[in-house]
Amino acid sequence: MTMLLATLVSSALFVACGDDDDNDKGNGIDIENGGNGNGNGGVSSIENPLQKEGNLLLSEITVSSPGYDDYTLNFEYDDNLRPIGCYYLGGDWDDHEYEFKVDYNKGIMEWDTENCSVSLNSKGYITKLTSEYSKNEDGETYISKSEQNLTYDEEGHLLTMVIEWQDEYRNPSMYEKSTEKVSTVYTWENGNLVADNATGTCKTERNGKVYNETTSCVDTFTYGSQPNKFKQYVGVLDEEGGTLASGLFGVFSEKLPTTYSEYYHRVSDIGGEHNEYEEYNGTFTLNPDGSINTETWTNADGTPLSSYVYRYTTIDQKAPSLRSNASTFVPKRTSSAGSIKEKMRSMRRLPFMPKRVRTSSNYQK
Repeated sequence: MTMLLATLVSSALFVACGDDDDNDKGNGIDIENGGNGNGNGGVSSIENPLQKEGNLLLSEITVSSPGYDDYTLNFEYDDNLRPIGCYYLGGDWDDHEYEFKVDYNKGIMEWDTENCSVSLNSKGYITKLTSEYSKNEDGETYISKSEQNLTYDEEGHLLTMVIEWQDEYRNPSMYEKSTEKVSTVYTWENGNLVADNATGTCKTERNGKVYNETTSCVDTFTYGSQPNKFKQYVGVLDEEGGTLASGLFGVFSEKLPTTYSEYYHRVSDIGGEHNEYEEYNGTFTLNPDGSINTETWTNADGTPLSSYVYRYTTIDQKAPSLRSNASTFVPKRTSSAGSIKEKMRSMRRLPFMPKRVRTSSNYQK
């Protein structure tokens, strides 16, 4: 199943990411509507109902899916209770492999191995992510730029997200340039997310030939009467990660969803036309304090899809293990087998970005 939300993360900070970690330096997180630019003014905390009303920190989410090993997402916070990291234990990941890290002082967010500059609004929600990367190795050159912009309403609901990429790749026998854009609009009614509509375009120039592709993905939700007291994002929307659950992208619905459906459409110069429709059913159990205890999703035919178990700690009893070491944060860029092009394309999973709406991978052969 793909990630539902095609969205994410107001003035921009710019970080050039390269071989030398010295390039990965910002000037502190940029804060809209006030703030002194060092991550401490105007955004010394995050507007998270789980913390402010429930006196709780989300510490772990254990994820189970048929045919895959279980794994646990572990969340870290700084002394101001801002989320600073999320790492995996178990599953297909190396233990303590991070999904994301945030350095509020440097203004850097590390996503997988992608280092981005980050901007926040006055509530602590991400409004902008930008990155630039270049690499030369064994006769190959790869240059990539990306930018994501997000907006929210006064209640903290995500309203729009626009993501743009530009990639260039060159080796002795090939030149390729891709330009992509995905725009998503979120529709809320009575405090609940009822739909999001993502549209994407991609233009690829390869050795003098031009290929175009358009995609769209519409997700819809229905709700029962079960309250979502602390407006927690549910796990099924975040696929493999904890970015939404961290609170960095606003608040979710006032009720818990009972169904979630996806309609996907793609038209490509190479792959022709393709359509998909999927529907899922969800059930939840709650803790006595109203926080989510368990979350279970099935396919339309009743077969299991995924389940989630949530664990919390009270703010008054925050364990040292939940505290980050933000002062010693060092952005990393790992290397792996394969060409630069394969390596960099594999790093393109950015927050809130549905895999099926990303278009450039469809041109790889």
